[in-house]
Amino acid sequence: MIPIGSAPSGIATEELAERRKIPSRTVASYLWRMDPSRLERLKRVIRHELKQVLEHLIGKRRWDPRPFEITSRHVLFLDEAGLLDNKTFYRVLRLAEKHAFSIVGAGDVAQLQR
Repeated sequence: MIPIGSAPSGIATEELAERRKIPSRTVASYLWRMDPSRLERLKRVIRHELKQVLEHLIGKRRWDPRPFEITSRHVLFLDEAGLLDNKTFYRVLRLAEKHAFSIVGAGDVAQLQR
């Protein structure tokens, strides 16, 4: 199995990557790259990629234009899973079913608002 990481926020994703030493992206990044409608992606691709390049140039974020693929050999460690809304979580589950990868969800009850 090949571990990969994800979390709702960029800070949590960076922490996951540093502590567990596994490649990690935000949930939105996985969904944007793997499950967009064609028209939606066409509308966003230029604006998004330009923003990423500019942030990379000023040193704000890491920009990785390389395409990636998640296969049945991957396990997605989803940190802060309880912070995802139902619609987003359902999209992640649909991707897991479509690409036959496994999901391990983790979270902290203390982070949830009551």
